[in-house]
Amino acid sequence: MATSYDEELLRPLTLAVAALALIGWLLFFWSLLSSGSERAQELALLTTLQQQNRQLDDEVKKKQAAAGSLSDTEAERRAAEAAAAGAVKARQDAEAKAAEAGDALVQATAAREAAQKATAEASTEHDRIASETATAQQAVDALRQQVAQLNDQLMARKVDLAD
Repeated sequence: MATSYDEELLRPLTLAVAALALIGWLLFFWSLLSSGSERAQELALLTTLQQQNRQLDDEVKKKQAAAGSLSDTEAERRAAEAAAAGAVKARQDAEAKAAEAGDALVQATAAREAAQKATAEASTEHDRIASETATAQQAVDALRQQVAQLNDQLMARKVDLAD
């Protein structure tokens, strides 16, 4: 049984709980940082794609007005539709990445909560052991005092018998 705070800190249970708590916090902060940067990148990509889509629409309108040729306009329309389909695909990919980042955040939050629960349980166990240690130390001190009293009584009787 550990008798000092330093020894208590070196116990395997204490070290394991501390390691779990640290891992949980690291996962939590990593997920927060990574999801934020991924979302910012996805938003930037989405904005860029929307701008490109608007530019393509503007170009198509300008060329339709200028060219007047139905076949040229049809070819340009198909190209614009293909570009728009690419933009839609990119947006869907960005949404999928955002969903994955959200799932990772949920998992990291669950891991952090589990680590916090384990830390609380370990703290409760530590308090219980500390209380038991204090009670045992009081009992040992009482026994030492009784032994000292008995030794004093024995010495007094030896002196009485020797006289």
